[in-house]
Amino acid sequence: MLQLGLRVYARFVATTPIDLKRHAGGLNVQLVHPAKPQSKTAWRLPTVSVLSFRRRLSAWVILVVGLPLLLMLLTVMRPHLRVDAALLITLAMTMAVAALGGFAPGVTASVLGAAAVNWGFVPPYGTLDVHDPADAVSVSVFVLVGVVVATLVGRVARGSAEAVRARNDAEALSCMATLVATEVDPLPSLLEAACDALEMNAAALFERCPDGRWKKMTTAGMSPPSDIADGFAHPVDSSAVRVLVLHGRALNSNDAGLLDGIANQITVALDALALRREAAEAEIVSRADQLRTSILQAVSHDLRSPLTAIKASVTTMLSDEVTLEVGDTIKLLATIDCEVDRLNRVVGNLLDMSRLQAGVLPLDVEPIPISELINSAAESIGMQACSWQMVIDPAAATALVDGALMERAIANVMANAARVQPLGQPIQVTVLSDAEAGVIRVVILDSGPGIPADRREQSLMPFQRLGDSRSHHGGVGLGLAIADGLTRANNGELTLGDSPGGGLSVELVVPIAADPEPEDR
Repeated sequence: MLQLGLRVYARFVATTPIDLKRHAGGLNVQLVHPAKPQSKTAWRLPTVSVLSFRRRLSAWVILVVGLPLLLMLLTVMRPHLRVDAALLITLAMTMAVAALGGFAPGVTASVLGAAAVNWGFVPPYGTLDVHDPADAVSVSVFVLVGVVVATLVGRVARGSAEAVRARNDAEALSCMATLVATEVDPLPSLLEAACDALEMNAAALFERCPDGRWKKMTTAGMSPPSDIADGFAHPVDSSAVRVLVLHGRALNSNDAGLLDGIANQITVALDALALRREAAEAEIVSRADQLRTSILQAVSHDLRSPLTAIKASVTTMLSDEVTLEVGDTIKLLATIDCEVDRLNRVVGNLLDMSRLQAGVLPLDVEPIPISELINSAAESIGMQACSWQMVIDPAAATALVDGALMERAIANVMANAARVQPLGQPIQVTVLSDAEAGVIRVVILDSGPGIPADRREQSLMPFQRLGDSRSHHGGVGLGLAIADGLTRANNGELTLGDSPGGGLSVELVVPIAADPEPEDR
């Protein structure tokens, strides 16, 4: 009867194939047949059981150790137990083994358990022969029931393991999708998340160059792969132009679904980065076009006016038909000098704005007395000493800035203030120290019409005149914009407000230089 049971079991196994793809929870499982050894960069994953190696090993250990112990226990209790009771106890162990290790350990436990009960409980004892037909039926039914139970319990255990794996994979992919949606450059974080989800030591993303070489794009983990042959390589796109290389444990078919999901997230991240780069390039081109258009619109008058005055003065002085007195000649030369200075300021402001827009403004930061900067700024725009007043806090002695750039920022603000200041009223310049914040505050007040609060942000943009007339004293609308840009370049800040007496208040906040430490004597 035992031989009959074994033959039934063998026929059952041979005619009941396990459809791994149907039971793999939608994973991309590929059945790998014995073949030639594949290279390290092979993109096919070996097929393994869904259940972990530790669970399957535990099942075999229970079977190997528990079955002899159970046989010994049943032998001792043989006078008090019937065959069917011994078979039920053995069936309990079979179910435990199947729940842990799945089909193969469960079926093995069923067959060996039936053989053990037959050996120790079915007369004649100590043999596999069965003389009583009832005992033969009991043992055969036990084998069949054990096989069925092992199959069902194994499937349940495998389904539970697949559900846990699917939930973990879904959480990992959800986290990666969040990284793609929220981070500017999600690739490093994606590779870190891939290492955590797949339990790998390191990862690297490679891109194939037109000449066939592989260029490393980004890495994660300790000692990341330096070449696609340094780990398991998985193509990110269909053309295999970009490849994800993982270094660590051996991957298998159970990781296929998660690995494909990670590759899809990397593809989405790469597409998002490409779109961001295209948008940034388009924005740069748009700003450049807008800047060129604004320059043409703004300087058509401010460049032509001084050139016209210079041309007229020079033509008059060179004309043989006009006899000039000494005083007239001096006036024409003074006009030329004034218009050249005006032209130089316009061109200088345009160059400064172009450098600020391009982000290529060099800095030479050093401690400089703030009073020296303000005096130099007033002198550079030709302000008379009676046209402005300065009150300075002794604690605000030295600023940590680029002197040339900060002087031009202050000069632009003072020139704007002088342009609207009523005659006979000096511009007020106040310098305060804020030691707690580590800054110096330069406040420049005028008594002009001021700027409405809702238009102050607009006034800091290039080529914004805000109603200024295009008179001889009008500018191209760059004064405050350049002052704001140069102040920010010096790690400072420019803010606009209302002057206490009516007018505009411009506050420039710049870093204060630390007091030098006394030398040891």
